[in-house]
Amino acid sequence: MQATLTVSELLKRKNFEHCEVVAGKEGLERRIKWIHIVEVPKVEHLLKGEELILSTGVGWKENEGAFSSLLQQLITRNVAGLCIEIGSYTKSIPSSIINLANKHKFPLILFHQEVPFVEITQDVHTFMINAHYEILARLETYSRELQELLLATHDLSDLLSHFHQYLQETVVLRLKESTTHIFPPFQQNNSKQWSIIHKSIIDDNYTESRKISKKIQVLGKEYGELYVVVKNRRFTEEDMLALDRTALAISQHFLRNLYIEEKKKRCENEWLREWIRGEVSLPNIFHKLGKIDGLHNYEGGGVFLCRKQEGVEWEGASFSYAKLLLTTLFEQRGFLLCITEYRQNILFVFVNKRQKQTWRDRFTQSLERFKKSEAYEKHAKLFSFISVGSFVDRLDEMEKSYKTAQITADICSEQVSSAENIFFHDDLHIYRILSLISDQRALHEVIFEYLNPVLQYDKNYNGKLFETLKTYLACSGSKKETAEQLFVVRQTLYHRLAKLEQLLGEDFMEPRKRMALEFMILAYEQIFIKKKEGKYSQCSEIEG
Repeated sequence: MQATLTVSELLKRKNFEHCEVVAGKEGLERRIKWIHIVEVPKVEHLLKGEELILSTGVGWKENEGAFSSLLQQLITRNVAGLCIEIGSYTKSIPSSIINLANKHKFPLILFHQEVPFVEITQDVHTFMINAHYEILARLETYSRELQELLLATHDLSDLLSHFHQYLQETVVLRLKESTTHIFPPFQQNNSKQWSIIHKSIIDDNYTESRKISKKIQVLGKEYGELYVVVKNRRFTEEDMLALDRTALAISQHFLRNLYIEEKKKRCENEWLREWIRGEVSLPNIFHKLGKIDGLHNYEGGGVFLCRKQEGVEWEGASFSYAKLLLTTLFEQRGFLLCITEYRQNILFVFVNKRQKQTWRDRFTQSLERFKKSEAYEKHAKLFSFISVGSFVDRLDEMEKSYKTAQITADICSEQVSSAENIFFHDDLHIYRILSLISDQRALHEVIFEYLNPVLQYDKNYNGKLFETLKTYLACSGSKKETAEQLFVVRQTLYHRLAKLEQLLGEDFMEPRKRMALEFMILAYEQIFIKKKEGKYSQCSEIEG
């Protein structure tokens, strides 16, 4: 049963006992979705298609041109047919109208006796509403049975068999990198039946049967496609809705399996911790990854981490979903991603399976895609700061990547300001050097040898020479750009630069001295600035 009627089915109903089809008999299988009463000659903009039009002809009366224009509009809008009451306004149908309707297989139906249009609309609309309600009731029952099956079984065949029994048609599930499931099953040597099904699926112009399909997608990844193949009938709204519900149930089946795999991975996290501590040999790493991924051809990898914060949720179903999505996105771009928790960090160990030269672009694309998801929005605070360690060529050197990811987190969380939230250790440059020597007393002395005159001046006179020096160097000595960034007029900047020359020497912008000053400014900020106080530390406090 479907919630629509064909024109031929409508003609069998009570109110059409004394009607006559005078044109378009070849179009009697057109579907009717609704009925409208139309008495105006311009209606094209009011129609959506597959309506049956009832009219007395008052809108065109004996005007053949207006009648022809109306008919052309109905044909263009794919209307199901036109019913005209012969009587007061329309005495007969011109031959040109009949020819036009026949040409387009457009049903033209005449009422030779007066029939209240309200009775027709009431009868047909009641039928359609009741039919639609029955369809929804059956679909509700079917959906409930699907969910019960989904909870009770781990076999896709049970879902497909139930779908076949509901529609009583051939259903086919084609999975990527896997097998094809067909219900009802048939003998493998039945080449004719297989040929019909195969052609129906791959050839849109194949006429012996018809198909509808729905892609099976989980976390943005396509797993396959579900088909319904029929012969000798049209697809109904119920077919489409049942297909949607079954495809969703199959997607849930795969998602559940992913959750099971994720739970299994959590039980195996200890070996990941041993791996990043450098306690696992290369053969054992390959053996373990081979069991997870089935491959042994890897092109290096690395570690990135997110630091856990108080009050930030990182467990539960929604976080498991976020990890699944991340794993899928990285897999699509050539990475195997393993996730574990270690020392107040969420660690992500990524193994590269494609060319090493492209790893960073693919890595960034994966994270940028993740940042556009709802899963990221739910855990934005956790992923607000991502530090990426050095890429290593050998998988038994993953400890190096882990340590550099930690260093990156230490440096960037305190000193590096950026609109981005992904920081690569390879991009730290001078900060990497500072992280190695920041505990040397000699460095402290050299910093103040260069900067103390400026810092002391700012302290004594509440000046802004340090800020001016830093900005002037960053702007490569451009006075115009420096003034704009400091929001001061040129004359004020010239005065400050003159004072800097007095304190640092007239040669402070010469290449070697300038490079040293830039280094000392970075070192000073790295070691001595207390950001939480929002001001520079005083020299006396540092030396004490």
